[in-house]
Amino acid sequence: MSGIIVGVDGSEGSIVALKWAVDEAALRNTTVTAVSAWEPSRKAGSVTRLPPHDDESIARAALEDAIKPFVTGGRPLAHELVEGQPTKVLTESSANGELLVVGASEHGRRVGSVALHCVSHAPCTVVVVRA
Repeated sequence: MSGIIVGVDGSEGSIVALKWAVDEAALRNTTVTAVSAWEPSRKAGSVTRLPPHDDESIARAALEDAIKPFVTGGRPLAHELVEGQPTKVLTESSANGELLVVGASEHGRRVGSVALHCVSHAPCTVVVVRA
């Protein structure tokens, strides 16, 4: 995967990061890939699954809803849904990217744990966008 990689989880911060990434890609004349991570639901403190439902389908629908406003602009917007922890998925996805873009935490002015991990471990430049 090359170009700009952006982490999308449906939050306001990730939507702002996606908009920033799309705008930056237009300036650089490069591609954008929206990457979303999902994990199967589990009961707290247990490996027992919650009642059956399709976690992957729910995550896919959320990703498609998040990118929909940006796909209509004429530029292609690739997207990937990957099972795994967001920190691991984003750092691995950015291995061949020019830039990794993530949103800041929605809890005040702090950088969230996913963004902090990406800044510390991603193999490419990371931009953290505040909402």
